[in-house]
Amino acid sequence: MGVSNFSGEKGFTYEGSDLTDMDNAVNYHNWIIDNFEKYLGTNLLEVGAGIGTLTKIISQRKKDLEITCLEPSNEMYPLLKKTVDGISTDKIKYKKNFTYEISKKLAKEKFDSVIYNNVLEHVEDDVDEMRNAHDILVEGGYIITYSPAMQLLFSGFDKSIGHYRRYSLKEMKSKMEQAGFEIVEAYYMDIVGSFLWWLKFKLLGSKELGGGNLSS
Repeated sequence: MGVSNFSGEKGFTYEGSDLTDMDNAVNYHNWIIDNFEKYLGTNLLEVGAGIGTLTKIISQRKKDLEITCLEPSNEMYPLLKKTVDGISTDKIKYKKNFTYEISKKLAKEKFDSVIYNNVLEHVEDDVDEMRNAHDILVEGGYIITYSPAMQLLFSGFDKSIGHYRRYSLKEMKSKMEQAGFEIVEAYYMDIVGSFLWWLKFKLLGSKELGGGNLSS
């Protein structure tokens, strides 16, 4: 996890089976949020919000937080819309866009935090994406990232769900700094999960997540 001071037709194809597999893992998502909640501020941009799982939990925990969700996937966006429409609040907005498409509009929203939860590994030019986030944030704002770790764990499953890479701390910190950020916190999470991931996806060659907590 890191904390630092996605042509043509709009959207793209991403079926998101990994997201639906993990939708009911409430304790897992709450555990992730526990690590960055203090950086959320009052106005959050969630990039690649998927089906809205994290959005829903954050909104329940931070009822006064303004949230804007971006989800460019043609498959995921209707599910995100359904999730958000089912939450009884007027503090969440959603848009079917990549950040680069509407970056100038987003910069006017005065976001004091941007979160990428399991998103940057899907972005080919991740440094450019982080620069977009830097330009969108107010001065003193935070970018929050949670991404799969350790390239040695990269497997056929990663490739099948559109991952370009897994991250080392060194790589993530370097790319954050290239994008203009100052590192506040950066650390690995869930070492046990990393071993289970290696066992299931590298050793056994599984191609399905299967709904378990195998984060790394």
